[in-house]
Amino acid sequence: MDEPTWDADQAARYDTEHARIDTPLTVAYLAELSGGGDVLEFGVGTGRLAVPLAGKARSVLGVDNSAEMLAAARHRPLPDNLALALGDAQTWTTERRFDLVLCVYNLLLHFTTQDAQLAVVRNAAAHLAPGGHLVVENLHPPLRAMEEGERISTLRLAGAGMAISTQRFDWKSLLLDQSVLYVDEDGHRVRQIAQRMLLPSEQDLMARLAGLRLVRRIANWRGGPWRADSSAPAASNVISVYRRAE
Repeated sequence: MDEPTWDADQAARYDTEHARIDTPLTVAYLAELSGGGDVLEFGVGTGRLAVPLAGKARSVLGVDNSAEMLAAARHRPLPDNLALALGDAQTWTTERRFDLVLCVYNLLLHFTTQDAQLAVVRNAAAHLAPGGHLVVENLHPPLRAMEEGERISTLRLAGAGMAISTQRFDWKSLLLDQSVLYVDEDGHRVRQIAQRMLLPSEQDLMARLAGLRLVRRIANWRGGPWRADSSAPAASNVISVYRRAE
């Protein structure tokens, strides 16, 4: 299955529903890693990262498979050194090479087969300039808590909104199917989300197959160390930085 395409309603609500994300901290970390060079972001979405990052980079190119998300991005004031392109992260290509390539905020998890995830990693690696870095950010699942069958969880959104998620996990395929009910002052709506969970060890192997090596793994954009804890009751963030193997 390919990366899901976001419709116009989801694109319009995306920034509000993800308002808790610490974008300035993320941008500061990525800007330093890019060395002020050229950046490629797969899954650019509404430009949440790309727009401020363009102020600290020579250029930013954002790719997304959703025309609606790109339309939402174009509602922002776009700097001259930011370009947007419609395309699939598995296959989109350009002759340009970049100092930093981004697959962040669970992008890889939205590709729901191992082959598709590997294709994204390989394509990202192919666009790295010599000495460039690939950054992958995913949620690390709480392994002991993820039993097969249904679970229900709630999440408070920005403002008065709330999301109620029914989740079903399959250990054989590592697929997590979610039905999310969003409730806010505008009413309610339901969204179906499918993700393939990706353990760091499997992701590292994909990177090796793409000619990359792990140089750093952190738990947050402050650079805090990441520690695997299979007994944790909730998912944790894991950010991996790769570089082409010498």
